[in-house]
Amino acid sequence: MNIDKTLFMCLKHVGIAVEDGENESGDDFISDSLTFITLIVEIEQAFKIEIPDEYLNMERMANLSSIREMIKEQIKKKKNYREAHGSKEDKNEGNRKKKQRSKSKSNKKTSKKDVQKKQSR
Repeated sequence: MNIDKTLFMCLKHVGIAVEDGENESGDDFISDSLTFITLIVEIEQAFKIEIPDEYLNMERMANLSSIREMIKEQIKKKKNYREAHGSKEDKNEGNRKKKQRSKSKSNKKTSKKDVQKKQSR
């Protein structure tokens, strides 16, 4: 995942045009709190991360480099959590496969019973 490219896409979605290397100061491109919160939501959705409360102030994320670092940090935390606990997707996939195997076995048992019934007639 290219962090800069995705970040610039997020900025563009909220109506902020930023070229690489330009507007490093947060005051230059985040005009108000509504734009700031909209950008936070856009970043969370694009990167599939949750931004901690301590970052939810405009001073903390005052420039592009601090936003990039925060994104990198949250991605790293998410990756470390998944490695330690297994991802939700992995667990859901495992549960889905168990259900399919169980259902398949159940269908086979039913099929055998049906065959036995037919044979006994």
